[in-house]
Amino acid sequence: MDELCIKNYVLRANQMMHSDMITKDEAYLEICKSCRHLFKDIRECLRDSVSLVLNKDVTYILSKLVVSLIDLESYNEEQLSFTCKSLYFKLYEDISKKLWILPDDMGSYDKDITEYKTEFRKIFMSPKRKIIDKSYNCRNLLHTLHRVNFINNVLIQKTKELYLKNKSCILQGETPVNYPFFNFMRVDTYSCNRAKKIYDFCYYNYIFIDGIKIIYKDEYNSVILKKKNNLELFYLRNREYIKNVCAIHIITTISWFLNQINIGMYNKNKNSKELFREKFTPYNIQYIIRSIYNYKSYYKRDVLEMCAESMIHNIKLVDSIIEDYYNTENALITQNITFTDLIKYTELSILKYKLKEAMGGYDENLTTEIAKENALKNQENENISCLMKILSNEMNTQISLLSHSHLRTLMLKNYDRYKDKNEQIFEFKNLYFCTSPGEHFVRKIFATRINYIIRFHR
Repeated sequence: MDELCIKNYVLRANQMMHSDMITKDEAYLEICKSCRHLFKDIRECLRDSVSLVLNKDVTYILSKLVVSLIDLESYNEEQLSFTCKSLYFKLYEDISKKLWILPDDMGSYDKDITEYKTEFRKIFMSPKRKIIDKSYNCRNLLHTLHRVNFINNVLIQKTKELYLKNKSCILQGETPVNYPFFNFMRVDTYSCNRAKKIYDFCYYNYIFIDGIKIIYKDEYNSVILKKKNNLELFYLRNREYIKNVCAIHIITTISWFLNQINIGMYNKNKNSKELFREKFTPYNIQYIIRSIYNYKSYYKRDVLEMCAESMIHNIKLVDSIIEDYYNTENALITQNITFTDLIKYTELSILKYKLKEAMGGYDENLTTEIAKENALKNQENENISCLMKILSNEMNTQISLLSHSHLRTLMLKNYDRYKDKNEQIFEFKNLYFCTSPGEHFVRKIFATRINYIIRFHR
């Protein structure tokens, strides 16, 4: 029924954009009929469509996302097993890419690199076993991480020994290994550069392996710890978890809200800033959360407050960005701001701050406290920018599956595609969504909670 509601909404929304008022009313009536399970009756849907906290479909999206907090049990051992399997292949793909971009000619280090490649293949070419239990993929992942770590250690040790041996030969005026004709300075430079490439490769692997372990630990906690504690206790012991989930939920909702404005589903006499401030108020958000959870006895006030605080905090961040956007002398200021515009302007603000800081352009009269507040705000903007780009990529993928139409074109304007980061970052204070664990977390939430709510059909 939920899928029918969303499917019919997408169809009728397109009709409402290019119709007269009578046809629009008829189209909205069809939406109310498809989504009648959200209301007491169709009359309530039609009556409340004017005064809903957001418009009906945006409220629906947010409500369904918040309700998903109840369904923590839905992320079970089977999904954990799938995650471990995905991380296993991610480990192989990422290290393989780094391995094959090493230069073909590594001189005296060729033998060690070849041996490493052979051992690496052996690790990932082990015979397939029949999976007896759900924990196999995770055990296999941890075992593989250990083995890859071991061959990294071996390569580092061999590289160190060979480099020191070549260095010793040069200092003593002898011929280094595999250098029958050589210039002392040139050989020393070659040996140093090649050893550095190997060290960089292994260092990347160590960071990547540690990052995979962090992701696995987070996933394990999501499944195992909630079995040992009741849900309220789980959330209270994992405050960052609930804050991050609720941040993803509210930014997803805001993105969908801006999408609705862009396709003409709101009062066209008001701009995005006015509509945003009218709809996304602390009272409205708290009202939605409390109305959903008022029948759940095990969700105490402190858990709900954590979620509400996270949402309201992120709403204030977005509001500040939108305010700055409309205060600039921007040629696009007469148009409504899209989610893509929001991301671009946030990125521009971050860059301006960093450039000004690097060039010493900040007012020296600023107190240390204010300077720290500015730095923290910039970090928060950077963190939310990373989150928005990940969500935009995921939404872009889903919308691209739609048949070519004017509606599809409008929605793609709201959800642009951004390049993936070349380097993997696993730990970054205050920038969780800019790290690989953070990106993995967002994609998991999107796949398990958001995708089925906002599902588009070809």
